[in-house]
Amino acid sequence: MDRLSDRIVACRNWLFLAALLLLAAALPTAGRLTFDQTIESFFAPQHPDIQLLKRTREVFGGDEFVIVAWRQAGLLTSEDGEEPVEVAAGAGEVIRGLADRLSALPGVDGERTRDLQQLLSQSPRNRNTRRAMLKLFEGLLVSADRQTTAIVLQLEPAVRSAVPRQRAIEEIRRTAEGLRPGCAVAGEPVQIQEMFDLVERDGNVLYAASLLVLSGDAAVDLPWSALGRCQSAGGAGSGCDDSGSAGAGGHAAEYGEFDAEFAGNGHCDQYDDSYYGALPGVACARWSDSRAVSATYVF
Repeated sequence: MDRLSDRIVACRNWLFLAALLLLAAALPTAGRLTFDQTIESFFAPQHPDIQLLKRTREVFGGDEFVIVAWRQAGLLTSEDGEEPVEVAAGAGEVIRGLADRLSALPGVDGERTRDLQQLLSQSPRNRNTRRAMLKLFEGLLVSADRQTTAIVLQLEPAVRSAVPRQRAIEEIRRTAEGLRPGCAVAGEPVQIQEMFDLVERDGNVLYAASLLVLSGDAAVDLPWSALGRCQSAGGAGSGCDDSGSAGAGGHAAEYGEFDAEFAGNGHCDQYDDSYYGALPGVACARWSDSRAVSATYVF
C-alpha cells in the first residue's frame, strides 16, 4: 500500500498532465450538455398529472403562451362617439408590424398569434359589439385605462419545435425589445425559463463561493499543519528531537504525543531516504511501529 502511494506521489506531474488531457477531451462533449428545462422534468414520467397534461396538449394543441405587452399612446379611437371604437391607425401599424415579426420566429406557432387590432377588425362593426369585445379582452389584450396593449403568442409543441424553448423565448424577448424598448414579456414558459436561469446562476455562485471558502481554508490550514512537524533537511540516520522541532539536519517525525514514542525509530529515515531522498522538504507524520498510517508532504 505504501509502495503504491509512493509511486502515485512520484508520478503526480504525469497524472496531472493526464487529467488536463482528459479535461480537454471532455470539453466539447460537456459543452453540448443542457438542462431539461421543462415542467415535466419535475415529475416522474408516469405521474398522473403529467399524463393528464400530455393528453390535454394532444387534444388542444398545447398551452404554452407568451404575452408581449407595452404602453401604446393613442391606442383606440373614442368609445363615446357614435362610430364604433377602432384601433387608431398609428397604433394598428405598430401592433401588426410587431405581431408579424414575432409570428415568424422559430418555435412560435404564427397561425395562432392574437392581437387587439386583428380581433377588432374581424368583429362586427357595431358600437355596442365593439364595446362588449373590449370588455372581454380587458386585462389580456388591452388594459382598463386603454393605454396598454399586448400580443399573445402560442409556442409550438416542444417535440415539433425547430429550436429549444430557451432559444425561442430569447428570440421573442430580443425581437420585442428591439422594436418596442421597455416592453414586458410574460407567460408560463417564460416563468419556467427564468426559474431555471436563476437556479443555474445561483448554482454557479454557490460553486464559486464554496471553491473560494475551501481554497481559503486550505491556504490557512497548510502553514499551521506544518507547525510542530520536522522537515527533512539532512542525511540518513538523523532524527527529530522530543519537542517535534528539527534538530541539526533532522528528519520529520510526528508532533505532540507521537514524538516521544516514534521519534528516532527509523521510519522517517527509511522512507525519506529510500524514496524521497532527492526531494527537499518532505515531512512524514504518524508513523506506527509497523507501517505509516498517513504522510504529509510539504513542498
